[in-house]
Amino acid sequence: MTGPWAGERSARGTGDGPIAAAFTAVSEILGRHVEVLSLTLRSVTPGRDSVGQVFLQAKIDGKSLSGHSASTDIVEASARALVHALNKARHAERLEASSLNSVYLWGV
Repeated sequence: MTGPWAGERSARGTGDGPIAAAFTAVSEILGRHVEVLSLTLRSVTPGRDSVGQVFLQAKIDGKSLSGHSASTDIVEASARALVHALNKARHAERLEASSLNSVYLWGV
């Protein structure tokens, strides 16, 4: 997994299945508390190599955020949906910090 650090990082996770294990590993890599509130998976194309679309709602460090993704591999799609929600959390934190800085620096 790549991120805002130099190089790649890896982790192992355990859970009730491969999706839960992937979520545990992603959470460990990023050092964030993640609680998946809901996960919905549906097929969006017909056939054996169907694309699975994942929607999830997660509580990340106390904030409720959603994420979505699609892939022929549902574990990959689920992990990408979680990363999508984590990216939203990071963006929200940057906006909050920027807003606080403008208040402190400009007295707005």
